[in-house]
Amino acid sequence: MSFLGIRMQLQNKADPSLALCPPDHPFINASQLEVEGATLLQQMLSYLFKNQNPEILSAILNCL
Repeated sequence: MSFLGIRMQLQNKADPSLALCPPDHPFINASQLEVEGATLLQQMLSYLFKNQNPEILSAILNCL
């Protein structure tokens, strides 16, 4: 089983989700957080394929 498959199985229903954030929240802009998260994920994935350092690769995979 792949790492991401195991991660999906271990995900808890109580994990934070932007779907639980009301659209009129005074401090949290859900759409802005989604864009920021997608950008950071893209940066991590590009770094994952460019880097040959096993410690960095392990750290990136543990963040996913």
